Amino acid sequence: MNWFAGQRDRLVVNREYPSIVMDGLVLNLDAGYVPSYPTTGTTWYVTSKSIANGALTNTPPYSVLGYLDFDGTNQWANFGNSLASLTALSLECQVYFNQQVSQFNGVISKTLDNSDGWEIRTTDYTATGTNVQFRYKGDNATAQAGPLVNSRWHHIVATGDS
Repeated sequence: MNWFAGQRDRLVVNREYPSIVMDGLVLNLDAGYVPSYPTTGTTWYVTSKSIANGALTNTPPYSVLGYLDFDGTNQWANFGNSLASLTALSLECQVYFNQQVSQFNGVISKTLDNSDGWEIRTTDYTATGTNVQFRYKGDNATAQAGPLVNSRWHHIVATGDS
């Protein structure tokens, strides 16, 4: 049992959350974990450090399989500037590409123009899948992988340090 979104008067019965290393963990989100996303609404609750919860734009649909289904065009989660001070980071996400995606769609990012930020983003779509790029501090450091096959889950991890 867990407290629901920090509310001390409500409990949620859900699966036991797996043991993960929390030392240095700044942001942890899990749409399949009810205290992080209660299956409806426009807030994605952070289950790690006390930073701003995410506001979902154009509310992506929730799958009973435990994920949010962002459309790749006009749906995202906004956490404001709560991650702006990070200079060394590791990013990890699970992504499922099920359609042709637009070039330069952010998967996870802290940037509007990428001049002083970081992001994992799609770079283009080919007949065999989607290419993914990690950019850190603008164009000064990039790494690219792909193509990632459509209609499959991919585990993406990237690290950067100033």
